Amino acid sequence: STGVTTSGSTATVIGNGVGIYIIKFDNDLVTTFTNTFRISPTTAAASGYVSGMASDGTSFYITGALDNLNVNFNPKSTAINLSTSGSQDIFVAKYNTASLVADFAYNIGTTFSDEGSGISVDNSGNIYITGIFRGSSLDFSPASGSVGDNTLSEFGADGSGDVYVAKYNSTFTHQW
Repeated sequence: STGVTTSGSTATVIGNGVGIYIIKFDNDLVTTFTNTFRISPTTAAASGYVSGMASDGTSFYITGALDNLNVNFNPKSTAINLSTSGSQDIFVAKYNTASLVADFAYNIGTTFSDEGSGISVDNSGNIYITGIFRGSSLDFSPASGSVGDNTLSEFGADGSGDVYVAKYNSTFTHQW
């Protein structure tokens, strides 16, 4: 599990390979069902896990890996369904700390197994993620059809994977 303290409350994220659960506690470690939800797969074959979490005080951010098919990252409001490009994709999601409603959720990936490992947010709202990707190249822009400076090529051709660090602005537009 992963946790972060945000302005008088704690958000705990548990990713067990079957689903990702977000639980919000108050200062007395009390929670209610309305402060808990599951980022749920839309099919039984889908799963995922969280490996990194960060907060800027009003929002919290998570990254990790999404396995197979479709997962709804916003069960408390209008659905944000993400579909993987390969067997496992990197995902990044931003949630409002008070309402637990997602501001956005995106995934990026090759046709192989990719994952987000860590996430950080600076005072300007820029988001930094790190992890590993496997495959010949990875387009870091979640916008469809984007090419060019958003793409990182694999260093070796052995399929063992390459480490990446990427920067996004507050609306998740790829910077570098």
